[in-house]
Amino acid sequence: MRLFRSEEHVRQWSATSGIPVGAVFSLDALWRLAQPWFHNRLSSTWRRATMAEPIKENAGEDMHPSMPVEAMRVIADKHGVAHNPSWGSGKIIEELFEASAESALIQPTFVTGHPVEKIEMVLQNYE
Repeated sequence: MRLFRSEEHVRQWSATSGIPVGAVFSLDALWRLAQPWFHNRLSSTWRRATMAEPIKENAGEDMHPSMPVEAMRVIADKHGVAHNPSWGSGKIIEELFEASAESALIQPTFVTGHPVEKIEMVLQNYE
């Protein structure tokens, strides 16, 4: 799904990208369609956890993107997680999360604190 300011912007993007225009909905219409699906999925009973929290729970490692990359590599090696020398701390956290914690998340969980390297449009959390 892509968000645009207007249908004119949709047409401009389509002409520039060469991708045909699909279904176009206003935000109001999209919200009306989404509400039945989201029903209780945004409930406060869903767990919220940063990527680092399940790593701590399942691998016993305290991690934070501000850690030196070399310290991250040592932890990755300790847990048998392959890493590329060009990767930053965020990518190593992502790989450790996928290897040690992701499959252990059974209850519905909103995972936050995704590394900047992982998603182009991620909003940085300055906590």
